[in-house]
Amino acid sequence: MHWLSRVVVVPGMCRVHLIPKVASAGIYKAFHTEKRAHLETPEESGDEFRLVVVRHPLDRLVSNWTYFCQGSPTELNGQPQIRKLGYTDDMAFNDFLEVVFVQHEQNVHTRMQVEFLGPNKASRIIPI
Repeated sequence: MHWLSRVVVVPGMCRVHLIPKVASAGIYKAFHTEKRAHLETPEESGDEFRLVVVRHPLDRLVSNWTYFCQGSPTELNGQPQIRKLGYTDDMAFNDFLEVVFVQHEQNVHTRMQVEFLGPNKASRIIPI
């Protein structure tokens, strides 16, 4: 099971999708002590309450642009996969948007977080 495709399941209670870049490691650790909890893929169905927490999309865009394109040059240089997608140091926000809208699915940092939900409908999607 790929770490980006995990759902913590507490049978009869809830399914919490672990979305990258939204405290997924902390959420997993919190549920780790629940003896009944186990991991499944987003494709698994179940009657439990299905919860997904995502960052606000505009928040993510501005955060990614600031981190990758407006920080020190070592920020982008430390992420060679980002440079390969067409992002550059000191990139203007409009230029960043042109790349991200075409390439967003190519990197976990820019991929739309609701894509990690899988085929099942969420009971609640909470943007933070």
